[in-house]
Amino acid sequence: MDDFKDAVDKYITDNFKIKNDSMLHIVYGKLGLFNLVSGYIPKMYIYGDKLNIDGVDSEFFLLEITSLRFDMNFFNENKELKFIEGAKFKLYAEFSEKNINNMIQDKKNRSNLKEPYIKFEKDYVLVKGYYKSRFISSSLSTRATFILKDDKTVYIDADYLKVGFFKLPAFILNSIEKNVNPILDLNKMAFDLSLSEINISDERLVISSFEGYNREKIDELINTL
Repeated sequence: MDDFKDAVDKYITDNFKIKNDSMLHIVYGKLGLFNLVSGYIPKMYIYGDKLNIDGVDSEFFLLEITSLRFDMNFFNENKELKFIEGAKFKLYAEFSEKNINNMIQDKKNRSNLKEPYIKFEKDYVLVKGYYKSRFISSSLSTRATFILKDDKTVYIDADYLKVGFFKLPAFILNSIEKNVNPILDLNKMAFDLSLSEINISDERLVISSFEGYNREKIDELINTL
């Protein structure tokens, strides 16, 4: 049983790009001979600090996996796990302003937006930077929000973009957004995982598949494990 659980731990942490350190906790329900023979895990939870999505590390996450199944014949022959489709995943994760900004800095060379910076406010984000083109060279700012598209991608959506006291044409705003977005893309994860909520809380971007759960409820869930 220990060999099987160790293999599952490694499979999940590797495929979800989870940092395996002292902050990582992996909790199984009660497992017996049936689970070992069938490779079926009814439910498990993984929580900690570092989970990487699209190049951005979280500050905290909780992952719930139900109906997880592996091919045990393949495991017994090769000592490697082979995933069988059908598992369901839920994720709650928090991302700091610093880590989101580090990701945006990596994308800055794709557009005319230089030195971009995002500041998290209570219900919106403030985007600042320096815009340089053939005809315009000036600092800029805009008020924007994080939006969820197709349950899997997080975008920045701005209503307008100001250079000094002037609003830039919509096509320039669209060009900048296209080069910065998406902020997070769950399509690049190893498993099919959808989101139901995003918001800013305590100066962190929060994404969640746990509908109606804030951090307090997530902590209460963890305390029951």
